[in-house]
Amino acid sequence: MKIFLHILFTLFLSLTSIDSIRSQDGILYNSDLAQEGYVLSTHDFNTYLIDQCGQIVNTWSAWNIDLHAKLTDEGNIYYIKEGRIIERDWEDNVVVEIEYNVPELKLVYDIVKMKNGNYLVNCRWAISSAELIQLGWDTNLGGTNLIDGVVEINPQGEIVWAWNIADHTVQDIVTGASNFGSIKNNPQLLDIRAISDFDWQFNEAFMFNGIDYNEELDLILVSVRKMSEFIIIDHSTTTEEAIGNIGGDYGKGGDILYRWGNPQNYNPSSNASRHLYYQHNPNWIEFGAHKGGIIVFNNGLSTDLGSSVIIVTPDIDSLGNFIMVDSTFSPNIPDREIGYEIFDYRSSEYTSGAKVMENGNIYITSGEWDQFIEITPSDEIAWNYKLEDIHYTYRTEKYPKTHPGLVDKDLTPGGTIESPPSDYECMDFSVSTADLIDESFEISIIQNENTLEINSQLEDLSAIRIFDRMGRRISSTIAKGKNQEINISTIRNQLIVLQIENNTHQTINKIIYLK
Repeated sequence: MKIFLHILFTLFLSLTSIDSIRSQDGILYNSDLAQEGYVLSTHDFNTYLIDQCGQIVNTWSAWNIDLHAKLTDEGNIYYIKEGRIIERDWEDNVVVEIEYNVPELKLVYDIVKMKNGNYLVNCRWAISSAELIQLGWDTNLGGTNLIDGVVEINPQGEIVWAWNIADHTVQDIVTGASNFGSIKNNPQLLDIRAISDFDWQFNEAFMFNGIDYNEELDLILVSVRKMSEFIIIDHSTTTEEAIGNIGGDYGKGGDILYRWGNPQNYNPSSNASRHLYYQHNPNWIEFGAHKGGIIVFNNGLSTDLGSSVIIVTPDIDSLGNFIMVDSTFSPNIPDREIGYEIFDYRSSEYTSGAKVMENGNIYITSGEWDQFIEITPSDEIAWNYKLEDIHYTYRTEKYPKTHPGLVDKDLTPGGTIESPPSDYECMDFSVSTADLIDESFEISIIQNENTLEINSQLEDLSAIRIFDRMGRRISSTIAKGKNQEINISTIRNQLIVLQIENNTHQTINKIIYLK
């Protein structure tokens, strides 16, 4: 099977555009280059866990949730809905429900469950017009009554740590405001007047739309969409220290330790290029060549550049401090940028996400088009799935089959989300084993006008299968003896993969152009 994939799927995708495999919903492409695992996705009235072939292995009645769900080590899903933190077990029972409906705080967008059982959540704090004026708010941005932050909430519903961006802003226009100061001399603060008004407002200020947590470093990574940056803040502070600029492991309180994506926000004279445009879903990279770096989905909104996936590794000195070069956080350019033409044929200006898998592949949610794609480090498509109907998938999560939450769970396939199901003939490589090839299993193939003559020198043949360049099986023939003739009169003028199996279930695969 491994040989089959290597020959068929890898080569054919180099010969075929993505357009040619997106004529349907559901599974479009699966290969053994993909990370063996399962995808968690919310669609319509349920949240589903699907396998590599798009088959549903579990369903939760979690719908109308705030954007997307994640999987715990116990096999529960957790998510935000209407200001509540909810967990459902594998059998769909609600096992955690934390009500946090208070006027001064709204939980939004993204949530991370920590190893201590607490939850880190993007939030918005209530703020009055008077308080905004004191921060030098640009009234041309409209009137908001919310400003962004991060809270840590324990299972009892108590806030045990909090951080508010209102405590860490600067601006150089309104001289009488409390945060008046030099933008360039305060890169650890966000310029409240640099918020873009290009995107919608809807009572949103900075629009924190994604969060990740590094347990080892005790650092929080946040996407600040309307600044086109991601920032890193110190979680080792107390809530009191997080208000100021002293304290914590880095000694800087709640001030920003690192920021990247739009250097002109804090250094208008910088020659460094802007790279992010209204991004989503920054994540620390735990695996592969860029381990320790950050991956982010760059939506590319407001540009003609299109979407991309960007990987960048912050430069850090020997003491663990983030480095600035020429008053700009380093590096100036990303380690790697993957254009949307590689992972999809349409740009996704909203929602979306990207994450590096255990095998080094990159798993991408192209949210505007409900397309879930996995690519290898060498930019080969390894997996491709299309959720039925266009409805803006915020994000999906892919988990390896070794994830603790999947151990000892019933993962029996049971139907598909899409109806009718995809006609792609999917091979489930996650449950297959590689066949050993006996070197004595040799064949010869003669192509005539309407037939292929297949001759085995030593082994009797048992089956002959033909696959098209989308990996779909065109025909399957039971063979007997050492020689077989296959009719190809209806499938000429195309590339095929001919899979030949002998009576000991060994296989040989041949790429053939049928004249």
